[in-house]
Amino acid sequence: MDDIPTQAIKHKKDSSMVVGFNMLKQEQGDVFISAGNSGALLTRSYFTCRKNKRGR
Repeated sequence: MDDIPTQAIKHKKDSSMVVGFNMLKQEQGDVFISAGNSGALLTRSYFTCRKNKRGR
């Protein structure tokens, strides 16, 4: 839990958080809840939602 948020989402490609957000991006789910690094969760959700909004 001491990871820097941007490094956690860039370098841990097989983490549950990255996998979960990729599933949201592919519309394989509706929500994502995590008890992990809240900074990484916020950062990843911002980039995922921003990209989805632009694409629609």
